[in-house]
Amino acid sequence: MTTIACTAIAMAADGLVTREGMIVSTKDVKVWRAKDGAIIGGSGTRGFDKALLAWWEAGAEGAFPHGKEFNALILKPDGTCLFVGDCGYPTEQSLPTAIGSGCEYALGAMDAGANARRAVEIAAGRNPTTGGKIVVLHRPVQKHRASA
Repeated sequence: MTTIACTAIAMAADGLVTREGMIVSTKDVKVWRAKDGAIIGGSGTRGFDKALLAWWEAGAEGAFPHGKEFNALILKPDGTCLFVGDCGYPTEQSLPTAIGSGCEYALGAMDAGANARRAVEIAAGRNPTTGGKIVVLHRPVQKHRASA
């Protein structure tokens, strides 16, 4: 599976992919930046991730048509986070949050002050299906103009 950790400013994911008890890859990318600046991370069955990105970029109309064993986080440019699970409809999440097989470890780490990258590192130290290269994407900084 995987671990994806999300704070209001960043999303991190491990790169480990396993299949039938074997390591298939340690460098898989599980987080992407959408054209609107949103950061999308997918956990579970491979293949749905790119479909989720296309669904989001097409306007996210209706439920995301996916199969079981896939869920995702979407960190919007404004800092809000959405979860897409079995029902396919995005629901807002409190931050920090995490998904995947190591989510409990990542959440505990973030509750103790870890950033998203460190939370995935900690999860990888305890969860056997979390590991490999960690990719972190940061939300664009919103610059405010001073009023005259």
